Amino acid sequence: MSPGSRIRTVLSVRTLLTLLVLVIALPLAALIAWTLLAEVNARQAVIALAGLVALVLLARWWLAKLILRPLGDLTDAARRIAAGESRVRAPVRGPTEIAAVASRFNRMLDAAEAQQHDRAALLGRYEKLLHLARDAFLLVDEAGGIAEVNEATVALYDYSAEELMSMPVWKLCETQEPSEFRAYWSASAGAGGALFESTHRRKDGAPLDIEMSVSAITIEGKPYRQCFMRDITRRKEMHAALTETLDRLQEAQHIGRIGDWNYDLASGAVTWSNELFALNGRSRSDPPRDLEDSLCVYDEVSRQGFRSTLARCAAR
Repeated sequence: MSPGSRIRTVLSVRTLLTLLVLVIALPLAALIAWTLLAEVNARQAVIALAGLVALVLLARWWLAKLILRPLGDLTDAARRIAAGESRVRAPVRGPTEIAAVASRFNRMLDAAEAQQHDRAALLGRYEKLLHLARDAFLLVDEAGGIAEVNEATVALYDYSAEELMSMPVWKLCETQEPSEFRAYWSASAGAGGALFESTHRRKDGAPLDIEMSVSAITIEGKPYRQCFMRDITRRKEMHAALTETLDRLQEAQHIGRIGDWNYDLASGAVTWSNELFALNGRSRSDPPRDLEDSLCVYDEVSRQGFRSTLARCAAR
């Protein structure tokens, strides 16, 4: 509700009585005057009538100055505020009650303006943080259109901001179709949002492995999805390289019939390599329960040596 629609004018008993006197007294005075005209000459009647007219005009002027003009000023201020002139304030004048209404109206406008200023400042800081964020950001509307991007998104995909905001979001994905977008939209509607991984394409066609954190947001009554995206291409490449290295290590151990095991000093957990299970004739579904269970495959001298070595390591 706009400030102008909240105006309520409340007149005191004294003001109401004044108006009532004017409404009753003036016709009564006119009636008495016309009654007296029957007993006076024409010149005296004209003078009496002129005095009565002057009294009515004076009462009208006083009423306009005291009440109607301040109310008109207040109404005009409300109209200008509704039209967007946020700096307008109502003159504080007239009867005490009207002046109080104008004063409260002005304080309400000052408070609303301060709230708008604070909100604009907060929104400005939020937008600045988004545009300077290292992670890419997309604001997507219900139809899949891209409504907002940040600088990191432009750098990631090598499209301009204008190009990005002229295409549907699924055009950035390698395999995603509009139907898949609807599934993502529904999955991210909950309070915690959703986390996805998908393959995207840069403008030059280069693939991008993207991790997307998507959550629902409402702006001016319309539903959107805010998407924070991180390029995980390098991370997935490193994971693939590590997996390949482990596979090679296991193959080398199998060829050389060499096994290894690890002991976590903090937790006491013991893990065996695949080849160590094979060398000891033990199934991978039956891992060692603890250190002593792992050492049981060695002779007593070796077990004592292991215990001494582990004790020295734990003491460091």
